[in-house]
Amino acid sequence: MHLEAFISLIIFVSWVYWIVALISTWAFYRQKDEIDPAFSPPVSVLKPIKGFDYEAYLNLKSFFTQDYPQYEILFGVETPEEPTLPVIKRLMEEHPQVPVKIIVAEPQSANRKAGMLEILSQHASYPIIVASDSDFRVPPDYLRQVISPLKKPEIGLVTSFYRGKEALTVAAKLEALYISTNLLPSASIGLRWMKMGYAFGSTIALRRETLEEIGGFKSFADYLADDHEAGARVRATGKLVYLSRCIVDTILGPVSWRELWSRQLRWMRCVWVSRPLLYPEIILTFSLPLSLFLGFLTDFSFFARAVLLLSLGLRLSVGWLALGFMDYKEMRRNILLLPLADLFQFALWVWAPFGRKIVWRGEEYKLRRDGRLERVEKRRRRIPLPIPRWRRR
Repeated sequence: MHLEAFISLIIFVSWVYWIVALISTWAFYRQKDEIDPAFSPPVSVLKPIKGFDYEAYLNLKSFFTQDYPQYEILFGVETPEEPTLPVIKRLMEEHPQVPVKIIVAEPQSANRKAGMLEILSQHASYPIIVASDSDFRVPPDYLRQVISPLKKPEIGLVTSFYRGKEALTVAAKLEALYISTNLLPSASIGLRWMKMGYAFGSTIALRRETLEEIGGFKSFADYLADDHEAGARVRATGKLVYLSRCIVDTILGPVSWRELWSRQLRWMRCVWVSRPLLYPEIILTFSLPLSLFLGFLTDFSFFARAVLLLSLGLRLSVGWLALGFMDYKEMRRNILLLPLADLFQFALWVWAPFGRKIVWRGEEYKLRRDGRLERVEKRRRRIPLPIPRWRRR
């Protein structure tokens, strides 16, 4: 009985959490960012590239077509054989008005993306730095939206939330639902009730002097959670991390179940090591899995069935409304997959603390307790990246 009462209490608190998250998400999108057209300092956009992302041409093209007066794009690749290079060169020919630098270098850090960002930042020409992962697609006014908040001296870093788009498989749809209905509501609670101290890989926009103040990208180039470290270190300087209302799209494509498990396990273990105090709190997002567990404990008593129905109704309602707030109504047609997405994430949450191995962009790593990465060098094992059918595009 004590276990059943304890689980019931957590489920009740979870209901409160989802209601607060919904209100916070609504309040976040009710406000609008103030865009000052007169504030448009030159910008260096850093894009580390490794492997061929789904619809890479359209993703990268969105950065070549920005409605912004002066900016450059710096692409970092590890070898001249990088498969995305022909796409970059094609875009350079189609958009000669955009200055582009292609840097070929091999980062020496464990986190090769952060190491590449450090190399790119050394070649950047302008006082504002914007780093963004390669699989994101952005609107034409993206730079205006994420740069404008930096007009205020108290804001040290601007980041942006994202949606999972082009979800072509069931696994991809589960990932898109989780991103859109879990991550943003959680972030909006942090914004409303506490100072935000982390960033998303979709956008890290900051002044060069701020980047130098936190020691550059090299200061956290051995950590898995480089975006979290960037936000936390900027907050440590006394400046604020600002979450822009600009939503960008991470293009998922035909995600397999293996890819989904590998990527989400990496993210979950990232939270486990980078924000250990937050990790137990994630259980508050699992009202549905906990309600099922309560049902099994009580042989699905009347009380357990009522709790399960209430959890299901609340979770679907919050997910439905959250998708509307973030202008992602087309994902609502997949809303009935949300319980499966929650069960998948619950399994990851339970499993993640029992290991430290992760796979990232074809490389195998071990996570240290402090969040640093250690490359697996014993067998020199390199896991080949899959060559999907759409690579011909």
